[in-house]
Amino acid sequence: MRRAYEWFPKLWPKRHLRAQSLSGGEQQMIAIGRALVSDPTLILLDEPSGGLAPRVVDEIAEILIKLKAAKHTMLIVEQNIALARSVADRFYILREGEVIDGDSVVNGARSMEEIVRAVYL
Repeated sequence: MRRAYEWFPKLWPKRHLRAQSLSGGEQQMIAIGRALVSDPTLILLDEPSGGLAPRVVDEIAEILIKLKAAKHTMLIVEQNIALARSVADRFYILREGEVIDGDSVVNGARSMEEIVRAVYL
C-alpha cells in the first residue's frame, strides 16, 4: 500500500473514504494503484481517460508517463489519441476486432493527422 500512496499522494488524505465516494479520476488512481501493489510485469489499462474532465485526464497522463519512465510495461486501450501517443512506444488501430494499422510512435514516425486518418477513414 505504501508504494501506491507514493505514486498517488493525493489519495492519502482520503484513505478512510469509500472508493465509490471519490471522483472518477481518484477512482482511476485507485485502480492503477491496486495494480501496482502486486508488482505486475504488465499493466492493462482500458480507457484510463474515459469520462474524466480534461484536467484529470492531464493528471492521469502524467501518472502514465511516470510509470513508463519507471520501466513499467503497459498495454493501453485508449480513444484519446494524444494521451496514447504521449505514453506509447507503438500503436495499433483495431476495427471490428482486426488490426488495420500500427506503427512506432518513437521519433514521430507517424503524424497525428495520419493516425486520425487511419482511425476514422
